[in-house]
Amino acid sequence: MERDTRGRNVVLLVLDSLRRDRVSLYDDGVDFTDSIAALGAESLVFDNAVAQAPWTLPSHASMFTGTYPWSHGATQESPTFDAGEPTLVERFAAAGYRTGGFTPNPWVSPFSGLAAGFDTWDNFLTPRRLPIPEFVRSSRLLEWWSRNQFERVKKRLTDAADSLFETWSRRKGTEVTHSERVFDRAESFVRETDADRPFFLYLNILDAHEPYYPPESYRERHAPGVDPHEECQIPSRHLKGETEANFDNVAGLYDAAVDNADDLVGSFVAFLREQQLLQNTVLVVVSDHGQALGEDGLYGHQYGVGPVLTHVPMLVRTPEANAERIDRLVELRELFDYLPSVAGVGPEYTPGVEIAKGGYGFPDLAVRQLPGGRDSEHYRRFRFAVDREEYLVRTETPEQVTVTAEVRDSTAETDPSRTLLRALPTAETHDDDAVAVADPVEGRLEDLGYL
Repeated sequence: MERDTRGRNVVLLVLDSLRRDRVSLYDDGVDFTDSIAALGAESLVFDNAVAQAPWTLPSHASMFTGTYPWSHGATQESPTFDAGEPTLVERFAAAGYRTGGFTPNPWVSPFSGLAAGFDTWDNFLTPRRLPIPEFVRSSRLLEWWSRNQFERVKKRLTDAADSLFETWSRRKGTEVTHSERVFDRAESFVRETDADRPFFLYLNILDAHEPYYPPESYRERHAPGVDPHEECQIPSRHLKGETEANFDNVAGLYDAAVDNADDLVGSFVAFLREQQLLQNTVLVVVSDHGQALGEDGLYGHQYGVGPVLTHVPMLVRTPEANAERIDRLVELRELFDYLPSVAGVGPEYTPGVEIAKGGYGFPDLAVRQLPGGRDSEHYRRFRFAVDREEYLVRTETPEQVTVTAEVRDSTAETDPSRTLLRALPTAETHDDDAVAVADPVEGRLEDLGYL
């Protein structure tokens, strides 16, 4: 007789900006993610999970809609989120679930539209109970912000917002951190939910998102002698040349923050176990994107793509507690179909793709933070396609399009360039744009007849 999976609880825990190589399940050299490793010992561990974008809004929109950034439209170019169809959260709400979401991340909020479908919601910045004007709550404010007007005023406002966010983020290292508040609210939500009604719980914590102010005990272990207040922790300031980032020190603070987050995850899993909820709960731990700490001149998760930004950790624990390493390529957008399936409220779905895709839009929202000259240097739109052997990137500027490739396995028996190139998403360009293809892929594409 088939098991009855109807009405399983679902917990979607997003560890924002967590790098794959900072989790011991993916890197044996890491010794500070014991809680995630213990969870992995009774979970499906996905070895090749790919985010559809390198920052929160488009990545979450892809998870919540099952579509790519160029379809749902929540990007740097036009950050308007209008799903049109029910989101992942709304699908669970329609199935009778009580839905709750808790995060300090301002991008996952009523401002962006990603809070739709939640019965209970708090992001500690813009809770729904506040009388926020409709213009501010809607995407019209972001649309206005992306237009090329009042640039000087917008740059000053952006700099001020950076300073405010950094000051606010220092609560990460105080007695009661933002993440602890997230888990406290989550535990209250679970306790208040009727035992006869399943729940969908979404959590997002920002410990691994810059700036890093981990508690002192964690700093002593990973970054002894480093004062987070003295480090360049806002990527735009580094890119603007105002102050230079010491990436060794920043990486130490990052590791301390991840260590702290891992312990918080462990405490929350222990709570679910004590409440005897794991026997009927699907628990997902995933990162929405990675974080660059100096690789290829990048800091943070803006202005580029690549494995360090798009290849993420993902664990799925089901009530059966089946432990397995999943080697096939999967996309985070597949959670839209996979979670209802494994919860028993949607058609059966097994995640897996031959080619994973994603992108990053022209950074109209962020590029105004940079001075003249640097803004044009980073004004790029990216599309990527990746398989098991190769990571192919299409880079578009207003003047030209360039295709580059990183070979992941030089011993592959077949050349993947033909398939990848056909799968590589395209973007709108001017009719007279030039197309350049850079090494090492140029020669192979010529051989294949594409040039």
